[in-house]
Amino acid sequence: MSATKVSDWEKNLSPQVLVVDDTRQIRLLITAMLRSCGYRVLQANDGRAAQVILMTTHPALVISDLEMPVSSGWELLTYCHLHYPTLPVMLVSGGGLGQRPEIESWAASALPKPFGLTQFRAEVQRLVPLAA
Repeated sequence: MSATKVSDWEKNLSPQVLVVDDTRQIRLLITAMLRSCGYRVLQANDGRAAQVILMTTHPALVISDLEMPVSSGWELLTYCHLHYPTLPVMLVSGGGLGQRPEIESWAASALPKPFGLTQFRAEVQRLVPLAA
């Protein structure tokens, strides 16, 4: 087996993460951080687009902003809680955390923006460890 095929095979074994944020630069930054750690990444720009992705794909983790047009992170978290109760959702927000504790309690984790790379990596790896 060639090195390329082994690499492709190993890549397919890595967990997939769905990143949801209405700010393209934030999505790209989080995607780059996740890929550098070995995760595969899907992206959505709001909660409704994320719901469509979740209907056909089963990521190991959802990382979502809270304040987004069309469908907020609160709506996405509620959707995940009702339809995919074992799917961990990590909230990342610049100002929405703590506003809806009854819904926020369904999240597996919450990080305020801006967050540090070390803290972010540790939280993702706690929620979805890479295979050893």
